Amino acid sequence: MSFAFYVPEGGDEWSLNAEVDERTLRDIELDNGDVSVVGDPAYPATDVAFRSLTRYLAAAESRGEDHDAAEAQGRLDVLRRRLALVEITL
Repeated sequence: MSFAFYVPEGGDEWSLNAEVDERTLRDIELDNGDVSVVGDPAYPATDVAFRSLTRYLAAAESRGEDHDAAEAQGRLDVLRRRLALVEITL
């Protein structure tokens, strides 16, 4: 996965020492950011998986949550088309 986000003023803190510089994020802004599945992750052990829409909706229903299955299916279809475009352009 790849994440692009903005850190508002005062939203992070750095701890600097001889071995490693550590950044602690206290607040992030995702507007105009990005979350993407990538083929060359920064961490080689990274993986990603898709959940079954049917299982997701069934679990949500069992928790008493109301989800619009048609809307969820539409979003999933858009994601599949985007992934297909990425596969074609590689």
